[in-house]
Amino acid sequence: MQLNSGTLLRLLEAYGGPQALSQDPAGKDQLARWGRALLKPQKLAAVLASAQATVGVRMQPADVAFVRRCAAAALAARQEIRKARKSLTERAAKNADLQRVGQGIGVVTACVLWAVLGNPRITPAERPTAKRWG
Repeated sequence: MQLNSGTLLRLLEAYGGPQALSQDPAGKDQLARWGRALLKPQKLAAVLASAQATVGVRMQPADVAFVRRCAAAALAARQEIRKARKSLTERAAKNADLQRVGQGIGVVTACVLWAVLGNPRITPAERPTAKRWG
């Protein structure tokens, strides 16, 4: 699994490590639900086999708790990013200039450039004198 995989993050949030996954009789079904169609049967089997065969240093309860907290924070951050992208996309839909620029560089990037650099249709001389970053 990719390190930024939502399925991996859910697995780590729920189990904290390979031992708990390998000991859960419902782990395979849960993993399949999280991965849906994106998690192919061969990869599902490989993840479960890896969890059962791992020979690394056994995780202590504090380590498991730390991994679970980190995974939960990463999932929360992914959700916030998703919300921000959706909000920017919805707002940009009302602006023809952002839509046009967004076709080449992506709507979110176009919004960021607009926020930092200002409206590209306004010349620097026409811009209000506001303190800029840097």
